[in-house]
Amino acid sequence: MDNITIVLKEHNSSVSYYNKPSVESFKGLARNNYGITVLRVHSALRMDNSTVDFFTSEPFKALNHVQERDEGLVVKGILNYSGTEKDYFANTQKFVEKLDGKFPKSVIIALGC
Repeated sequence: MDNITIVLKEHNSSVSYYNKPSVESFKGLARNNYGITVLRVHSALRMDNSTVDFFTSEPFKALNHVQERDEGLVVKGILNYSGTEKDYFANTQKFVEKLDGKFPKSVIIALGC
């Protein structure tokens, strides 16, 4: 758990903490009526410099999330860390636009490197 979670709990806020968010856990974010959502995830600018995608912690596997990839909701994100490349599923802007639910009166803080 990180410091923000501890501070919120100390002030009697209800907190859900996702340590390793998958594609499925991201799908449920808008259904939970969170007041504050903090996304601390890897992100990357696409090779064509068109947009930034947020990574999940779910390793990319060609047989998984085929429909979501066909619809442009998720893409293969390549994380290059210290010269080692790893492939993960990354959520696109279209993924966020098609979430089931809303973020009523919510604050969303997205931190991506």
